[in-house]
Amino acid sequence: MVKTVSLINVSEMSSLSVDDATQLLGQTISAVKATEYGLVLSFANGSVLEVGGSTYGDCALSVEFEAAPAAATLVPVPARATIDWVCEHESNTPRANITKLAMTADSTVVEFQGAEGGEDAIWSGSVVLKRTTEPQTLTGRYRVKPGAKMKDTAKVVQYVLTGKFEDDSCTSFTGCWREGDQFETMYEFQLDL
Repeated sequence: MVKTVSLINVSEMSSLSVDDATQLLGQTISAVKATEYGLVLSFANGSVLEVGGSTYGDCALSVEFEAAPAAATLVPVPARATIDWVCEHESNTPRANITKLAMTADSTVVEFQGAEGGEDAIWSGSVVLKRTTEPQTLTGRYRVKPGAKMKDTAKVVQYVLTGKFEDDSCTSFTGCWREGDQFETMYEFQLDL
């Protein structure tokens, strides 16, 4: 579920109160925590909602609320689990570590973190996949945090992933990963759990 709301500033300097968040969402919020990339809202029932947004100057353009699947169960990450992005034109194929794996009856949530070879940058994000062999398309974002040697600032990269699980075990997912301003960068995405 993605809900877009206007007129809210979201940044590490955000000061959205618990009362304002409760009123905005219409549900009881127990805590609001500002992060480098937005806010984390904790609900009274224990659910967590990450809030990311885009701003221009001092004016908020939009904010997207993305709810994690309800009742996800954390499962141990198998030692054989891999997540890769393959591109014919790049010799340095990105590979990430799977840092967290959670499952519901109908979805698999994979959190990942990797490092950019030779650039001292760390990137991390998550992918929420439906547990089905039908083709699916999802959008998301990951964060790039530059290392001490880099002059860049942290950034959020949007992506679109289209693909499917190979069989009903839902342990191997392949697809096409596009990212960038116009989604011009394309990788073959491979996830094996």
